[in-house]
Amino acid sequence: MINLKDNENYYPGGLSSISKDKKHAKLSASGSSKWLNCAGSVEAESKIPNKQSVYAEEGTLAHELADICLKNYINSCALNNDYKSPLDRIGETIKCESDKKVISTVVTEEMAKFVQEYIDYVLAHETKNSQLYTEDRVDFSNIVPDGFGTMDAAILDYDTGICHIFDLKYGQGVPVDAVENTQAQLYALGFYNELKCLDVIKSFKIHIVRPRIFNYSSWEITLDDLFKFGEYASKKANEALSPNAPKFQEKNNVNGVMLKLLVLLLKSILKILFYQVLKI
Repeated sequence: MINLKDNENYYPGGLSSISKDKKHAKLSASGSSKWLNCAGSVEAESKIPNKQSVYAEEGTLAHELADICLKNYINSCALNNDYKSPLDRIGETIKCESDKKVISTVVTEEMAKFVQEYIDYVLAHETKNSQLYTEDRVDFSNIVPDGFGTMDAAILDYDTGICHIFDLKYGQGVPVDAVENTQAQLYALGFYNELKCLDVIKSFKIHIVRPRIFNYSSWEITLDDLFKFGEYASKKANEALSPNAPKFQEKNNVNGVMLKLLVLLLKSILKILFYQVLKI
Protein backbone atom coordinates (compact mmCIF):
# COMPACT_ATOMS: atom_id res chain seq x y z
CA MET A 1 0.00 0.00 0.00
CA ILE A 2 1.25 3.49 -0.87
CA ASN A 3 2.13 5.91 1.95
CA LEU A 4 -0.82 8.29 2.13
CA LYS A 5 0.54 11.08 4.32
CA ASP A 6 0.80 13.42 1.35
CA ASN A 7 -2.56 12.38 -0.11
CA GLU A 8 -5.93 14.10 0.35
CA ASN A 9 -7.43 10.79 1.45
CA TYR A 10 -5.18 10.70 4.53
CA TYR A 11 -7.11 11.47 7.71
CA PRO A 12 -4.90 12.99 10.44
CA GLY A 13 -6.55 13.85 13.73
CA GLY A 14 -8.97 10.93 13.86
CA LEU A 15 -12.70 10.96 13.21
CA SER A 16 -15.58 13.20 14.07
CA SER A 17 -18.43 11.51 15.95
CA ILE A 18 -20.78 12.87 13.30
CA SER A 19 -19.79 12.57 9.66
CA LYS A 20 -20.74 14.91 6.85
CA ASP A 21 -24.39 14.91 5.84
CA LYS A 22 -25.27 12.27 3.26
CA LYS A 23 -26.67 14.45 0.46
CA HIS A 24 -28.31 13.28 -2.72
CA ALA A 25 -28.40 14.69 -6.25
CA LYS A 26 -31.62 15.20 -8.22
CA LEU A 27 -30.44 12.69 -10.82
CA SER A 28 -28.74 10.42 -8.35
CA ALA A 29 -26.41 7.61 -9.28
CA SER A 30 -28.31 5.29 -6.94
CA GLY A 31 -31.56 6.04 -8.79
CA SER A 32 -30.00 5.92 -12.26
CA SER A 33 -31.55 2.56 -13.19
CA LYS A 34 -34.92 4.33 -12.97
CA TRP A 35 -34.25 7.61 -14.76
CA LEU A 36 -32.18 5.93 -17.47
CA ASN A 37 -35.13 3.66 -18.32
CA CYS A 38 -38.02 5.96 -17.42
CA ALA A 39 -37.27 9.66 -17.94
CA GLY A 40 -40.51 10.79 -16.31
CA SER A 41 -39.75 9.05 -13.02
CA VAL A 42 -37.79 12.08 -11.77
CA GLU A 43 -40.76 14.44 -12.06
CA ALA A 44 -43.18 11.81 -10.74
CA GLU A 45 -41.07 11.04 -7.66
CA SER A 46 -40.50 14.74 -6.90
CA LYS A 47 -44.10 14.89 -5.62
CA ILE A 48 -43.55 12.04 -3.16
CA PRO A 49 -42.15 12.93 0.31
CA ASN A 50 -38.62 11.59 0.73
CA LYS A 51 -38.68 9.64 3.98
CA GLN A 52 -36.04 7.11 4.97
CA SER A 53 -37.25 3.74 6.25
CA VAL A 54 -35.68 2.09 9.29
CA TYR A 55 -34.01 -0.34 6.89
CA ALA A 56 -32.49 2.51 4.88
CA GLU A 57 -31.21 4.11 8.09
CA GLU A 58 -29.69 0.79 9.13
CA GLY A 59 -27.89 0.61 5.78
CA THR A 60 -26.65 4.20 6.14
CA LEU A 61 -25.23 3.42 9.58
CA ALA A 62 -23.58 0.23 8.32
CA HIS A 63 -21.87 2.35 5.64
CA GLU A 64 -20.82 4.80 8.35
CA LEU A 65 -19.25 1.98 10.38
CA ALA A 66 -17.39 0.73 7.31
CA ASP A 67 -16.12 4.23 6.55
CA ILE A 68 -14.95 4.81 10.11
CA CYS A 69 -13.02 1.55 10.08
CA LEU A 70 -11.45 2.09 6.65
CA LYS A 71 -10.37 5.62 7.59
CA ASN A 72 -8.91 4.22 10.78
CA TYR A 73 -7.11 1.55 8.74
CA ILE A 74 -5.60 4.23 6.45
CA ASN A 75 -4.44 6.21 9.49
CA SER A 76 -2.98 3.12 11.14
CA CYS A 77 -0.96 2.33 8.01
CA ALA A 78 0.30 5.90 7.69
CA LEU A 79 1.10 6.49 11.36
CA ASN A 80 1.73 2.96 12.65
CA ASN A 81 -1.24 3.30 14.99
CA ASP A 82 -3.51 0.52 16.22
CA TYR A 83 -6.39 -0.42 13.92
CA LYS A 84 -9.89 -0.96 15.33
CA SER A 85 -11.96 -3.30 13.20
CA PRO A 86 -15.79 -3.45 13.22
CA LEU A 87 -15.56 -6.40 15.62
CA ASP A 88 -13.55 -4.21 18.02
CA ARG A 89 -16.36 -1.65 17.98
CA ILE A 90 -19.23 -3.86 19.15
CA GLY A 91 -21.19 -1.89 21.75
CA GLU A 92 -19.97 1.51 20.53
CA THR A 93 -22.46 4.16 19.37
CA ILE A 94 -22.03 5.55 15.86
CA LYS A 95 -23.78 8.61 14.46
CA CYS A 96 -24.15 10.35 11.13
CA GLU A 97 -26.34 12.96 9.50
CA SER A 98 -28.82 11.77 6.90
CA ASP A 99 -31.65 13.74 5.29
CA LYS A 100 -30.99 16.69 7.66
CA LYS A 101 -31.27 14.66 10.85
CA VAL A 102 -28.86 12.80 13.09
CA ILE A 103 -29.31 9.03 13.21
CA SER A 104 -27.43 6.68 15.51
CA THR A 105 -27.16 3.07 16.57
CA VAL A 106 -25.20 0.82 18.87
CA VAL A 107 -22.94 -1.48 16.86
CA THR A 108 -24.25 -5.02 17.22
CA GLU A 109 -22.34 -8.24 16.70
CA GLU A 110 -24.40 -8.92 13.57
CA MET A 111 -23.65 -5.53 11.99
CA ALA A 112 -19.96 -5.77 12.93
CA LYS A 113 -19.67 -9.24 11.38
CA PHE A 114 -21.20 -8.26 8.05
CA VAL A 115 -19.30 -4.96 7.79
CA GLN A 116 -16.12 -6.87 8.60
CA GLU A 117 -16.80 -9.19 5.66
CA TYR A 118 -17.14 -6.16 3.38
CA ILE A 119 -13.90 -4.63 4.66
CA ASP A 120 -12.03 -7.92 4.29
CA TYR A 121 -13.23 -8.13 0.69
CA VAL A 122 -12.09 -4.58 -0.09
CA LEU A 123 -8.68 -4.93 1.53
CA ALA A 124 -8.06 -8.24 -0.26
CA HIS A 125 -7.64 -6.17 -3.43
CA GLU A 126 -4.79 -4.08 -2.05
CA THR A 127 -1.29 -4.56 -3.46
CA LYS A 128 2.12 -3.14 -2.59
CA ASN A 129 1.51 -0.43 -5.19
CA SER A 130 -2.12 0.55 -4.72
CA GLN A 131 -4.08 3.32 -3.08
CA LEU A 132 -7.25 3.03 -1.02
CA TYR A 133 -10.06 5.58 -1.01
CA THR A 134 -13.16 5.54 1.20
CA GLU A 135 -16.42 7.52 1.04
CA ASP A 136 -14.97 9.65 -1.73
CA ARG A 137 -17.31 12.25 -3.19
CA VAL A 138 -17.19 12.10 -6.98
CA ASP A 139 -18.39 14.65 -9.52
CA PHE A 140 -19.84 13.46 -12.82
CA SER A 141 -21.61 16.73 -13.67
CA ASN A 142 -19.89 16.69 -17.08
CA ILE A 143 -22.17 13.71 -17.83
CA VAL A 144 -25.28 14.40 -15.72
CA PRO A 145 -26.25 18.00 -14.83
CA ASP A 146 -25.27 18.66 -11.19
CA GLY A 147 -24.33 14.97 -10.95
CA PHE A 148 -22.38 13.87 -7.90
CA GLY A 149 -22.34 10.99 -5.47
CA THR A 150 -20.40 9.35 -2.69
CA MET A 151 -18.51 6.21 -3.61
CA ASP A 152 -18.21 3.65 -0.80
CA ALA A 153 -14.61 2.66 -1.51
CA ALA A 154 -12.08 2.32 -4.30
CA ILE A 155 -8.61 0.90 -4.83
CA LEU A 156 -6.36 2.08 -7.64
CA ASP A 157 -3.77 -0.52 -8.63
CA TYR A 158 -0.87 1.38 -10.19
CA ASP A 159 0.74 -1.77 -11.60
CA THR A 160 -2.24 -3.13 -13.56
CA GLY A 161 -4.07 0.15 -14.19
CA ILE A 162 -7.27 -1.38 -12.80
CA CYS A 163 -9.38 0.85 -10.57
CA HIS A 164 -11.67 -1.18 -8.30
CA ILE A 165 -14.98 0.42 -7.31
CA PHE A 166 -16.68 -1.15 -4.27
CA ASP A 167 -20.36 -0.75 -3.42
CA LEU A 168 -21.68 -2.12 -0.14
CA LYS A 169 -25.32 -3.17 -0.33
CA TYR A 170 -26.37 -3.90 3.24
CA GLY A 171 -29.98 -4.79 2.45
CA GLN A 172 -31.30 -8.26 1.72
CA GLY A 173 -34.23 -7.53 -0.58
CA VAL A 174 -33.73 -5.81 -3.93
CA PRO A 175 -31.45 -7.81 -6.28
CA VAL A 176 -28.29 -5.93 -7.31
CA ASP A 177 -25.51 -7.14 -9.59
CA ALA A 178 -22.18 -5.68 -10.73
CA VAL A 179 -22.74 -6.42 -14.43
CA GLU A 180 -23.59 -3.18 -16.25
CA ASN A 181 -24.41 -1.56 -12.89
CA THR A 182 -25.33 2.03 -13.79
CA GLN A 183 -24.74 3.50 -10.33
CA ALA A 184 -21.17 2.21 -10.19
CA GLN A 185 -20.48 3.25 -13.78
CA LEU A 186 -21.46 6.83 -12.95
CA TYR A 187 -19.19 6.70 -9.89
CA ALA A 188 -16.40 5.39 -12.13
CA LEU A 189 -16.89 8.32 -14.53
CA GLY A 190 -16.72 10.76 -11.62
CA PHE A 191 -13.66 9.08 -10.13
CA TYR A 192 -11.96 9.13 -13.52
CA ASN A 193 -12.51 12.90 -13.63
CA GLU A 194 -10.61 13.10 -10.34
CA LEU A 195 -7.72 10.82 -11.29
CA LYS A 196 -7.32 11.14 -15.07
CA CYS A 197 -4.39 13.51 -14.58
CA LEU A 198 -2.40 10.53 -13.27
CA ASP A 199 -2.73 8.79 -16.65
CA VAL A 200 -2.79 5.39 -14.92
CA ILE A 201 -6.31 3.99 -15.22
CA LYS A 202 -6.87 1.45 -18.02
CA SER A 203 -10.13 -0.07 -16.82
CA PHE A 204 -12.57 -0.15 -13.94
CA LYS A 205 -13.66 -3.24 -12.04
CA ILE A 206 -16.99 -2.89 -10.28
CA HIS A 207 -17.69 -4.92 -7.14
CA ILE A 208 -21.10 -5.26 -5.48
CA VAL A 209 -20.81 -6.65 -1.95
CA ARG A 210 -23.95 -8.04 -0.27
CA PRO A 211 -22.60 -9.74 2.86
CA ARG A 212 -25.94 -10.45 4.49
CA ILE A 213 -26.91 -12.84 1.69
CA PHE A 214 -23.35 -14.02 0.96
CA ASN A 215 -23.42 -12.47 -2.51
CA TYR A 216 -20.35 -10.96 -4.19
CA SER A 217 -20.27 -9.99 -7.86
CA SER A 218 -17.74 -8.16 -10.03
CA TRP A 219 -17.53 -6.87 -13.58
CA GLU A 220 -14.76 -5.14 -15.51
CA ILE A 221 -15.31 -2.38 -18.08
CA THR A 222 -12.77 -0.70 -20.38
CA LEU A 223 -12.42 3.06 -20.55
CA ASP A 224 -13.81 3.11 -24.10
CA ASP A 225 -16.95 1.26 -23.06
CA LEU A 226 -17.30 3.44 -19.96
CA PHE A 227 -17.15 6.60 -22.09
CA LYS A 228 -19.82 5.14 -24.41
CA PHE A 229 -22.03 4.58 -21.37
CA GLY A 230 -21.33 8.19 -20.35
CA GLU A 231 -22.61 9.46 -23.71
CA TYR A 232 -25.78 7.37 -23.31
CA ALA A 233 -26.28 8.54 -19.71
CA SER A 234 -25.81 12.19 -20.72
CA LYS A 235 -28.54 11.89 -23.35
CA LYS A 236 -30.92 10.16 -20.93
CA ALA A 237 -30.22 12.70 -18.18
CA ASN A 238 -31.23 15.58 -20.44
CA GLU A 239 -34.42 13.71 -21.33
CA ALA A 240 -35.19 13.14 -17.64
CA LEU A 241 -34.82 16.85 -16.87
CA SER A 242 -37.02 17.98 -19.77
CA PRO A 243 -40.49 19.36 -18.85
CA ASN A 244 -42.38 16.71 -20.82
CA ALA A 245 -40.30 13.65 -20.00
CA PRO A 246 -42.28 10.46 -20.83
CA LYS A 247 -43.47 8.52 -17.78
CA PHE A 248 -42.93 5.03 -19.15
CA GLN A 249 -40.07 2.68 -19.87
CA GLU A 250 -38.84 2.23 -23.39
CA LYS A 251 -40.53 -0.88 -24.78
CA ASN A 252 -37.30 -2.51 -25.86
CA ASN A 253 -35.90 -2.15 -22.32
CA VAL A 254 -38.81 -3.48 -20.29
CA ASN A 255 -38.44 -7.19 -21.02
CA GLY A 256 -34.68 -7.08 -20.57
CA VAL A 257 -34.92 -5.25 -17.25
CA MET A 258 -37.59 -7.61 -15.91
CA LEU A 259 -35.62 -10.68 -16.99
CA LYS A 260 -32.45 -9.38 -15.37
CA LEU A 261 -34.26 -8.67 -12.09
CA LEU A 262 -35.85 -12.13 -12.13
CA VAL A 263 -32.49 -13.85 -12.69
CA LEU A 264 -30.87 -11.84 -9.86
CA LEU A 265 -33.78 -12.66 -7.53
CA LEU A 266 -33.51 -16.39 -8.28
CA LYS A 267 -29.73 -16.31 -7.71
CA SER A 268 -30.23 -14.61 -4.34
CA ILE A 269 -32.89 -17.13 -3.26
CA LEU A 270 -30.72 -20.09 -4.26
CA LYS A 271 -27.71 -18.73 -2.35
CA ILE A 272 -29.80 -18.13 0.78
CA LEU A 273 -31.21 -21.67 0.56
CA PHE A 274 -27.70 -23.09 0.04
CA TYR A 275 -26.34 -21.44 3.19
CA GLN A 276 -29.42 -22.44 5.20
CA VAL A 277 -28.80 -26.08 4.22
CA LEU A 278 -25.17 -25.79 5.36
CA LYS A 279 -26.35 -24.68 8.81
CA ILE A 280 -28.51 -27.79 9.26
